Amino acid sequence: MLSNRPSTVKAPSLQKAFIANSLLAVGATLLALMASTDWAISVLLGWVCWLLPTYWFKLKAWRRRGRFQPSKIVQSFYQASIEKLVLTAICCALVFIQFPSVQPEVFIVSLFVLSLSGVVCIHWQLQTPVTRQKEDG
Repeated sequence: MLSNRPSTVKAPSLQKAFIANSLLAVGATLLALMASTDWAISVLLGWVCWLLPTYWFKLKAWRRRGRFQPSKIVQSFYQASIEKLVLTAICCALVFIQFPSVQPEVFIVSLFVLSLSGVVCIHWQLQTPVTRQKEDG
């Protein structure tokens, strides 16, 4: 039976996932620093190009929690996904425009690896047990 009460779904806390991915990025940057500073900058910028759009998605996708209309919640997820893709493209374009010394291969590989590890870390974070509230009567 449908209820007129707003949803009690809370935005997931992804702090551990972001910290794990950040540690991986720092480690990869230090490893790349052994090769050259251009490689290290490329890895670091690849991480930033993952981090900013992901935070944007988290903020935009969960802004409608607690609402009555599921279609609006789904719409906010779709809109946030589109905005994340556009923001990622803009970040990548800005990197290549503003940092001519960036190594394209290293940047793309680091963006891919850190994005993939971000997905794995977020999935790992969401697998933690969730306590469910008992519904009234």
